[in-house]
Amino acid sequence: MGKSGAARVTAHDLAYGTVMQDHEERNDQAGYRRSIRDARPYVFSPYAGPEAPDPFIKTTKKRSTNKDDRINEILSLIEEKPKGRNFTIMDACAAHVAGAKKSANAKKVFLHGFMQFPTDFKITDRNQRLMLAIAVDFVNQTYGGNAVFHARIDRDEKGRHGVEVFVAPRYEKHTASKGTEQWISLSKFSKENARKRYGKRQKEVKNKKTNKFEPVFGANRKPVMVWNDADVFQGRALQDAWFEHLKAHV
Repeated sequence: MGKSGAARVTAHDLAYGTVMQDHEERNDQAGYRRSIRDARPYVFSPYAGPEAPDPFIKTTKKRSTNKDDRINEILSLIEEKPKGRNFTIMDACAAHVAGAKKSANAKKVFLHGFMQFPTDFKITDRNQRLMLAIAVDFVNQTYGGNAVFHARIDRDEKGRHGVEVFVAPRYEKHTASKGTEQWISLSKFSKENARKRYGKRQKEVKNKKTNKFEPVFGANRKPVMVWNDADVFQGRALQDAWFEHLKAHV
């Protein structure tokens, strides 16, 4: 991380969400040690407000193609986090995923992302709000449109160029048998982004005799192709997209 910016996203469970809530409130040792000034974080947490959105409507709502309009809408919802707020990160997650379906095999609940801005980006109150809005918009656009249920930028640490985003991509799924339903998927858009960027490669398997990986061929000696959508490619696709976004807009 540094002048060029960086991005990473990992999947987590409910217990991790509780840990992140303690960290946000500086109730853990790591957060306490990092805090060097008295300044509450800026947060984007629309479900915590009195006019919390309906996640079904928010998912189906047509999103503006104008980036500035989207950024301004997000900015209007950013606030300095009130002291004593009892609405937690996992409360926000529960409100966001309510009524949506997910795979029965899914063990993880949400994605935790860290979006690092270039360190030469001048730190002001306005710029920190703007960084938070830009990161939320980027992640939403990258993960289907309605993904971020909570985000934060810290103001009490030495480093103040990183945005924490908490994500559960919500989208409409169409099937002939059940019609249109809303689903949560932590991997769908990451895989799609990787496939768009890196396409396919020839499959290779390890030869037990030579202990070397060799290309696989199918019928008529045609190469067997597989998508470049493993975790490493998903991470690379996110990093490349973030770098391009920063270069174009920041």
